[in-house]
Amino acid sequence: MLTEIYASAKFKNFNIVAIVQNWIRTSNIKFGWIDEFDKIVAKYVKRKQIFIGHYNSISGAKFSPDGNTIVLYHQDIIRLYDIKSGRELMKLDKHFFHVSDTDFSPDGKHIASCSGDCTIRIWNVSNGEEIQVLQHSGGVNSVQYSPDGQIIVSSSSEIIYLWNVKSGEIIKKIKEYNIILQVHFSPDGRSLVSCSNRAIRIWNVESGREKILNGHTERVNDAKYFPDGRTIASCSIDKTIRLWDVKTGYEVQKLEKANYGNYINVSSNGRMIVSSWGSIVLIWG
Repeated sequence: MLTEIYASAKFKNFNIVAIVQNWIRTSNIKFGWIDEFDKIVAKYVKRKQIFIGHYNSISGAKFSPDGNTIVLYHQDIIRLYDIKSGRELMKLDKHFFHVSDTDFSPDGKHIASCSGDCTIRIWNVSNGEEIQVLQHSGGVNSVQYSPDGQIIVSSSSEIIYLWNVKSGEIIKKIKEYNIILQVHFSPDGRSLVSCSNRAIRIWNVESGREKILNGHTERVNDAKYFPDGRTIASCSIDKTIRLWDVKTGYEVQKLEKANYGNYINVSSNGRMIVSSWGSIVLIWG
């Protein structure tokens, strides 16, 4: 069972999310109550030297699989930075509308980015070359590589797209009934979890069959699998985080007073989850 262990921070939402995302991904220590988390965050930000002075606001960030590089995006510009030195490695600027999401390939050699310009663009991390453009019929909200790097999943309006990375062809389209905010692969790549309106849906990648998880009373902003693939964590503007059993579809735990969560992530060992909204970050473990 998860309980709240932290609920205070004084940094911008992006900074908190980026820091904690990498922190819990690489951490295997056992946490208790953290009384001075602000000091930990401040030390982390100072040491990494990448969160100061580059933008007035940043839409999002993703770490490379090896943890050495971070990709930041704001409006229609994507930038890559070396985490240790803070040096900008490259600028990717071929989108002509706001960038909605980015993701590193599992081997860290490529980045997929999506945008309101109705495209997914694939970039070579070593030289910044744009190597592929996948055309959508509408603005694209989210993008993610499959665990084996062979497929990309994306969401656009009410449709989930599965793309063959090598050929750039659409493998499958899955029709939803509401605008899809996020879609993510399961750890084994056989299923997807998407969130839209008040519902969470689990999709079988091969058959397209769906399982609906009902319980949130307001819009669900994000949902992620635990590393073992047996549980899903979700956050909503109903101020709850909920844990779901993937096999049965039943809600197994509800965490109250979680603020209007717009982001959720699960640590690599499955012992902690983090959610954020505005200047508040909540860690549960």
